[in-house]
Amino acid sequence: MCKFFDSDKKSIDKIDFINMYSSLYYISPESLKGASGKKISQNSEFVERKISCILKKGIASETDIIRILAWKIGKIKHKASQESESFEYHSDWQNVETYNVKRYGKKFDIKPFVQYIEENINDLYAIADKDPQKVMNQLKEQSPNGIGTVYLITLLYFISKGKYPIYDRFAMIALNAIEDNKEPGECVSYEELPEKNSKQFENIISFYQTNYVDKLEKIFGKKYQTDRDIDRASWVYGHLFQKQKCIKKKVCTL
Repeated sequence: MCKFFDSDKKSIDKIDFINMYSSLYYISPESLKGASGKKISQNSEFVERKISCILKKGIASETDIIRILAWKIGKIKHKASQESESFEYHSDWQNVETYNVKRYGKKFDIKPFVQYIEENINDLYAIADKDPQKVMNQLKEQSPNGIGTVYLITLLYFISKGKYPIYDRFAMIALNAIEDNKEPGECVSYEELPEKNSKQFENIISFYQTNYVDKLEKIFGKKYQTDRDIDRASWVYGHLFQKQKCIKKKVCTL
């Protein structure tokens, strides 16, 4: 039986888990420290509403795609965005909506990739329901360096309108911790998704399904497809554990 804990290691039920940790996802006077001792970063409700709107209504423009990428990559200034009720970006992405952007200190040309998705979105929608691996392959072929597997899965999430859940290593750590009945502060191992240029990418959906989606469904059921608070709560919860990265199965390093 899976167990859930509050930050004081007191056992709680699933509903309380979702409500408590999802609320801490947002900017508020209340904060929480992770296993590292640092405060867990919090997010703008304004930005989340806009991102959720894209998920619900579908990708309608290049700007939607740019905002999805900035949101996932961590290039949005959440406090400033919340205050101004507009998308505010970090300095190297300040002009991203006109494609003047840097990644790792170098010019990052995402325009062709973004335009490819926008121009082919209806075809991608049609393919995603039956063959998500094909969508991943097509996105991979068009993606620039700096857009790896996790970001491609994020785009699949929006293209499939939530059918294939967003992936995050902190959420993965949370699922492993819940499955293994770990208490906050304990060490939890996790395995990274295969890189997009690796041979394993040919079966990325199978790997992702077995190692992530199946666990998500086992713990929360299909509700994750309609309740974003499950993802938010899991992301926060994953920060409460010391993480071990599995290089290969059963071989982990701190």
